[in-house]
Amino acid sequence: MAQCLDYSAGFPGAVAIAGVRDKQGNQVYAGAVRYIGFPGRRKCTTFAELADFNAHGLGMALVFEDTAGDWRGGHDAGVRAGQLARAHATGIGFPKGRPIYLAIDQDVVTAGEFATVIEYLRGANGPLGGPGVTGVYGETDVINTARVAGVATWYWDTTAWSHGIAASGIHLFQRVGTVKVGGVDCDVNDIHLPDWGQHNAKVTDMELTDLIDNPRWQADGKGSGEPKYSVADYLRYTNVKVDDVLTAVADFRKATEDRLAALEARSTADVDEHALAQELVAAGLTGGATPAEVAQVIRQFFTGLAGGATEGTP
Repeated sequence: MAQCLDYSAGFPGAVAIAGVRDKQGNQVYAGAVRYIGFPGRRKCTTFAELADFNAHGLGMALVFEDTAGDWRGGHDAGVRAGQLARAHATGIGFPKGRPIYLAIDQDVVTAGEFATVIEYLRGANGPLGGPGVTGVYGETDVINTARVAGVATWYWDTTAWSHGIAASGIHLFQRVGTVKVGGVDCDVNDIHLPDWGQHNAKVTDMELTDLIDNPRWQADGKGSGEPKYSVADYLRYTNVKVDDVLTAVADFRKATEDRLAALEARSTADVDEHALAQELVAAGLTGGATPAEVAQVIRQFFTGLAGGATEGTP
């Protein structure tokens, strides 16, 4: 699973981050989530750091946190947080359409506290640009509550207070413990979706596969208290472009048509109905029929082409 960092004690530098490799020589960290909202504060990112990330192909996502208890100020505190975060992000050249996470960095317990969290996030929605570009960092219960309330659509779960149970459909999951990169202590996060809010996110085959195959975009959420996701949700929340999806669908259709044309070109003498049946089933073109059932249909088809050959003699 791909990973990214987050840190507040200094600037490791893109060279150090990109230079961390696993035993197979693969790059370990795709980038980092960086603090925003207070230009000049040591923990916050800068124009120079964003440029450094760009130069080395690293992704950067943003999170706002003044103090751990920011959220306790409710709606008005959320408006302030959103204004500070968006102004600083714009100032360093961070794309306006990308999300910013808001940190709920305490254990939220009571119903009143959860209601305050929702108001804090709702307050931030305006200056940030709406729920579609509002993210939330916090425990699993906070993420699930924000999702149901519709005040955020980007989710960064933390193992703290979550008892090791991550919410479904999250973008990032923060692990326990730190690593030292470029002389700076850093938290490590597992990346659960290819677009985790990074400024330079692009459509990839992995995203399109996630769109088509991942059950979290198809599950109805019955009994889970979570909303059903649609393809439109995926396109909106993960920055996938419609043209790219249409291109991928067209490519898949062309490949399927080419495969069918190749199969149709086979002569009756070439056809092994059992092998062909296996190919068709594997390609997902049989509507759930078993290989044996498909083989029987193929036999009947080629028997007709042969002009009266007995059944069983393809």
